Amino acid sequence: MYYIIADVCGKPGEEVEVLVYVYGAVGTSGYLVNIAYDTRLTGRFDVEDASRNWAYAAGMTINLDTNPFCVVCLPKSGYNVTAADGSALFAMWVTIPEDAQAGTTYQFSFTDGIDPETGKIKHNEVLRNVSDDSNELIPNDVSFYGGTIT
Repeated sequence: MYYIIADVCGKPGEEVEVLVYVYGAVGTSGYLVNIAYDTRLTGRFDVEDASRNWAYAAGMTINLDTNPFCVVCLPKSGYNVTAADGSALFAMWVTIPEDAQAGTTYQFSFTDGIDPETGKIKHNEVLRNVSDDSNELIPNDVSFYGGTIT
């Protein structure tokens, strides 16, 4: 299973949409994702339930007060819902800094948050699935690919 943050391009001061996609889904009954982003980016890190190819009809909770921010999703249609390849988990809207120079790249990455021992962000260790028969979080066989804004 693959979770991919899109690579997008934009102009200084422009607000761009950054989608997070899923491929090879094997079924999920919920997920928790933390995404770290370049601190030079501003805007509204948000998700929206619009009429497009969304991975899950879901109830979402988002904590946008921190970097990394956290998205928790529980599909409304039951356990082990399988998302279609290329469907969007969620979207983020981000404003490129006004003083950005051509070719400047800003990073997004999956993370499990801040390591309490080092105070540094741990990358690519976050997505977990909720087991059908308990509330325990169990690891998935998932590959993570961060994205960029250029």
